[in-house]
Amino acid sequence: MTSLVSDAYQYEVTPRVLDGTAYRTLLQSEASSYSLGDVVRIAIPNVHNGFLNTTSSWFNITMKIDSVVGVAINESVGGAAGMRYSYIGCHAIPDIVSIVSPNGQYLENTTNYQQQFAMNWCNNTDLGVASPNSITNNLCDPTTVRKYSRVQGNVVEGLTINAGKTSAVGTITEKWSPTLSCMLNSSTCIPLTWFASEAFVEITITRELKNILCNTFASGTVTGGSATFTFELDACIDVVSDNSKRLIEQKAGYGAGPVSWSSTQQRSSLHSLSLAELNASGVSIKSNVIGGVRPRKLLSIQQSAFVRDTKGHLDRWACCNPYSNGSFQLRVGTELYPPRPIVGIAEQIRHTNKIYNQGALTTLNNRLDNDSTSFNTTNYGPRLNETTGARGNTNRGTVGYDFTCFDGNTDGLDTTSVIIESLGGVGKTSTNPEVANAVSAYEVISLKRFQVLYSVDTAGNVSVSY
Repeated sequence: MTSLVSDAYQYEVTPRVLDGTAYRTLLQSEASSYSLGDVVRIAIPNVHNGFLNTTSSWFNITMKIDSVVGVAINESVGGAAGMRYSYIGCHAIPDIVSIVSPNGQYLENTTNYQQQFAMNWCNNTDLGVASPNSITNNLCDPTTVRKYSRVQGNVVEGLTINAGKTSAVGTITEKWSPTLSCMLNSSTCIPLTWFASEAFVEITITRELKNILCNTFASGTVTGGSATFTFELDACIDVVSDNSKRLIEQKAGYGAGPVSWSSTQQRSSLHSLSLAELNASGVSIKSNVIGGVRPRKLLSIQQSAFVRDTKGHLDRWACCNPYSNGSFQLRVGTELYPPRPIVGIAEQIRHTNKIYNQGALTTLNNRLDNDSTSFNTTNYGPRLNETTGARGNTNRGTVGYDFTCFDGNTDGLDTTSVIIESLGGVGKTSTNPEVANAVSAYEVISLKRFQVLYSVDTAGNVSVSY
């Protein structure tokens, strides 16, 4: 055991804290402005003795609606139906968010970003922070009517609408400061000082305006439009002294080999549920092979259903559990998880809560809702409400399983050489509950969460393994 007292009985000088300073800087994107479908690139420079403080860094995003084209375009005044942003706010803007290392490797490549954020939001959001998040992230603010259960996107303000209500022009520029869901949103400082050169953030903007906002007026649609965006990274850089850096390198073993640190990532893949499968009489088991990465330490999997072509009336990122009137189970190799299928809304939500470490009344922080819509279908599932009437709520629901709670395996499952399948009960039931026909086919997102290991070698090359 190391002692603070030497053999000569002299106290050794040991630092209590690392000395250094912190400063903020705005990291600009390569272009001054962007349009729908563009790719944004922001360089993150390597900094001498510098570490990117991810807990104190965020993005600044502005958006100006240049035009909106549709049917029955109305402003939403006093809570009435009309033009609204998606309930996931400015997180509806990126299709893909990626982090590229100095050596050109993707450290993280988050496709289906909006679906991933929606699934995390509805399961892991505290109502107490809804109001401030409605400002910083443009996330939905609690509505004045039944605010604890209703979810609606924020009002689109500053629209000049033509007489026929078929087009509109935006007059104001909105600004938000979100923390995007990626490795820049963690509790670990990124060691820019060891990077060989600059790293990059890449953000692919969605191609259609109706993916960002929707027209909740009766029979309202959004068929086209354009917008202008700007992006910058508002970064906090911690700069330590030379002596502090030496102590960090000594503790981390820098120079003797690559320095590594652990974290988690989420990746998604998708498959479809056809109208024939959704509207078949009776519940049958739909088996689907879940593609994508096969990590060594798989922590959880969850699924949710979305509608691809919403006509701009239904919020594009509204989601539901398509198996809530059936069952859900996962097969990993030859093993079933859990051994007995998960049946019923209550049981399915409890298993999904475990993914987010929510297991008691005092730790439940989600925005799920079991309010009925029609045919005993709830806002949680198994159907998305695609009616053309004025809408004042948004479907949201997922189902999943936490592998770390099985057999005490807190590290997750090794899936590198096995096939992963989902087994979901799909179809119409005439009683308990009665389920209506689906209007559109569903795209089902499978979201994996797993452990990763980031490494940086003495040459400044950064990599990730899983």
